[in-house]
Parts: sequence; structure tokens; C-alpha cells
Amino acid sequence: MAGLVPQWGVAGYRIDFALAHPEQPSRMVLAVEADGDSYHRTTSARDRDRLRQEHLERLGWRFHRVWASAWFNDPDRELHRIITAWEDAVTLADKEPPPVTAMRDLPQFTTSTEPTLPRPNLTPDFTIDNYTHDQVVAMFLWRMSDGLLLDPEERTQQVPTDLGFKRRGSRIDARLQRALEDAQRTRQKVKP
Repeated sequence: MAGLVPQWGVAGYRIDFALAHPEQPSRMVLAVEADGDSYHRTTSARDRDRLRQEHLERLGWRFHRVWASAWFNDPDRELHRIITAWEDAVTLADKEPPPVTAMRDLPQFTTSTEPTLPRPNLTPDFTIDNYTHDQVVAMFLWRMSDGLLLDPEERTQQVPTDLGFKRRGSRIDARLQRALEDAQRTRQKVKP
């Protein structure tokens, strides 16, 4: 199938397969996600099943999910369903102009995935005890300002690196988890 791009995206946010419009190869019209490795690594079902799909649909894409068990039982039927979903997506795309989207709505699809907030003024150290809870929360908020829809595990890999940690153990993981949860709550409060 022409215009099929596996693992489309940047950084930690990837779509299993992106399918382009046949006459506009740079215009992706269908996201196909499977319940493979990246699906299971996403710990939040809300992020995995709803947020990504909603975001892509706002950008003019259609969304199709393939379950491994269905593919295993009848791959021809599932392939036919993907082709039908792609044809429907192309038909719908032909009826509407490409969405006009502000760059701030596309952070995970641009080449720049830098945080938009200023980086907290923290000196990298090698121990979690040298940082207050609020400082660790601030690091998560800074990282989350990149706009990427990363799962919590990916976020908890970024911040320790930013803080200069060489290793992670259960104590550090517990502090990171609490800080991440507080950062997520803070972001939810300030979103329109």
C-alpha cells in the first residue's frame, strides 16, 4: 500500500502505521494502531485509547484500531478492514480541506519537541534528597510543556536524566511517581 509509514511520529509518540492520501502523499489521513508493544507500554488507558485518537481526529485524521487476536484469527479480514478504513478516510478527506492548525496544536508532529516553559533553575545532582517535592513537580511541568503525549514511564525517564541521576531505585521511583501525579493534576487545573 503506497503511502504507508510505519512508526510515524517523533520522540516517544509514535503511531504504529500512518496512511497518506494517494494524491497528497504528505497528507496523512488514517492512523492505524495495534495492541502491540507501544500499546501495552502506555500505562494509562485514557492516554492510550482516547486522547491520541481525539487529538488525531481534531487534526483531520481518521483512526482505526487492530487487535492482535483478530489479526491472528483472520488476517485477510483485518487487512480488508484497514483498506476500507483508509478508503473511507480518503473519501472524507476529499470532502473537506486540510485542517488549518496552529503550530501549538501539533507539537508531537513537528521537528521541535522542546519544552515551552522555562527550565527550572536546578543544578543537576546525584541524589533525590537534594530536591524538594515542588522542585521535582516543576521539572515534570517543564518537561510536559513539550506537548508530547508521552506515557508516565517515558516522563519518569526524562526527569531523572535532567536531574543528573545515574541510577533509579524504588525510593526515587516513588518520589518521581508522586511528583508526576501532582504535575498532571496541576496541568489539568490550568487547561482551558
